[in-house]
Amino acid sequence: MSTFLNIQTIYKFNKFKKDHPEIPIILEEIEERDVTAKIHETSYDLFIMRDKCHGLEHLHKIKLYDDELIALAPKSSALKSKCSIKDLANYELLLMPRYTAIAEATIDKCLELGFKPNIKRHGRIETIIHAAKNNEGIAITTKKSLHIFHLDGLKAIQITDKVQLGIYIYYDLQAKNIKFINELLSYIKPIEQ
Repeated sequence: MSTFLNIQTIYKFNKFKKDHPEIPIILEEIEERDVTAKIHETSYDLFIMRDKCHGLEHLHKIKLYDDELIALAPKSSALKSKCSIKDLANYELLLMPRYTAIAEATIDKCLELGFKPNIKRHGRIETIIHAAKNNEGIAITTKKSLHIFHLDGLKAIQITDKVQLGIYIYYDLQAKNIKFINELLSYIKPIEQ
């Protein structure tokens, strides 16, 4: 997986592991840029990734849940609790790494709205959160990725432009472990099947 899972999904994975100790489950976080290489490793039965992840087009996908962009700004920022991405045109932006669906969606939305984003830095989520706390710019990430971080000194700003970034489960319908995959899916209960 290349994304932080929301708390409810982690709970469902843990419940599945407890109820099915005979089925080994190992969650491994990998970078989106490494997915193409990992696809051909037989040790992976499924991937949990954001939409628009390149290299998984040949796999079946079902939506696990929706997520959306959110801005993080220092509490001293003049930004209100809601803003458009266009309202951020004059701010320095702190984005996830270039190869991520989050950065790609943010940049695409800026260009769609008629401006080139002023990107100060690309970095992992913990890096851009820390940079926002230090007044280096406005961090753009996804709402459901924030549950494990301390956001002291920051305010979360709802982005009114709807940029949905669904979280999907990708798997091969012909996988040798399809029975176990289907059992896991019955626990996780994706929003779309």
